[in-house]
Amino acid sequence: MNERERFLKTMRFEEPDRAPYFEQFIRDDVIDRWRKEGLPRRASVVEYFNLDRRKTLPLKLARYEMPRFGHKIESENDLNHLRKYLEKALKNAYPRGWKKLVEELNGCDYPVGIGAWESGILQFIGVQDWSSFERACLALYDNPDLAEEMIELCTQFLMRGVERALDEVRIDFAYFTEPIAGADGPIISPEMFRKLAIPRYKRVMAQLKEHGVEIVIMRSFGNIEVLLPDMVRAGITGLWMTDMVPSNMDYASIREKYGQKLALIGGIDSRVLAKDEEAIEKEIYSKVPPLLASGGYIPTIDNRARSHIPFKNFAYYRKLLEKVCDNPTD
Repeated sequence: MNERERFLKTMRFEEPDRAPYFEQFIRDDVIDRWRKEGLPRRASVVEYFNLDRRKTLPLKLARYEMPRFGHKIESENDLNHLRKYLEKALKNAYPRGWKKLVEELNGCDYPVGIGAWESGILQFIGVQDWSSFERACLALYDNPDLAEEMIELCTQFLMRGVERALDEVRIDFAYFTEPIAGADGPIISPEMFRKLAIPRYKRVMAQLKEHGVEIVIMRSFGNIEVLLPDMVRAGITGLWMTDMVPSNMDYASIREKYGQKLALIGGIDSRVLAKDEEAIEKEIYSKVPPLLASGGYIPTIDNRARSHIPFKNFAYYRKLLEKVCDNPTD
């Protein structure tokens, strides 16, 4: 079974030969430390740890990937500046060598994904720091029609941005990014989220489905539990959370509530990798086997591996995880 087949079967609650071996991107400073501690100099992390490959299209559609938009949105005239900004960004969204990349991806045997909802609705209305968050909250209260127009413009931008890729590339999954919550819950009300985001989620979902993309993964952090019912009804089929424990999110309870409506990725507390083997064993054996048994689960830590994690701990975690994935009932 190749990596693409394994991923698709897992996310569809079918029966793969094993769970996919995933990790988030590991930064160069982490790899530099690990090479000093035992990672062979010329070995790639993917090959050394037997990780499954996957590729997300390198489109620049997220607000944080664009030049900073310097205008405050306070009037219809300001919206025109935003329109021009997004039109220019659209022209630069696709990488050089796109045709060659399309050929490579359409012939590959690993899953290919696309960011269909980049940044999230708060970023659409200009949130980049605490002061801009305050301005956005005031705009949502004082001028909700203008704020919604901004969200609508960004939604149209995203849908136009991904259309070419959906037409030309065999896409296996899409992901949504919605940084909208802290540990105590979302920072806007579920009612407001339902009004501003869900109708647009549904339009993007329809676009994806029209191109045969039915696996849609929500990537978020913070406690989004009260938003999940609406997200799932809108078409989200998978969840990949960051910082599970600090966010007061629990995959076991999510699985119990949603069953096969929601595949899960991650969920292992990354903080234990800075401790010892006993802590790593306790975390993996308490969480991974029951989730594997219920299907639709890709186990991995809930954040990127950071430079404070010793190589021997990460290697032990990966080895133990492979053992549990091969024999989840032992």
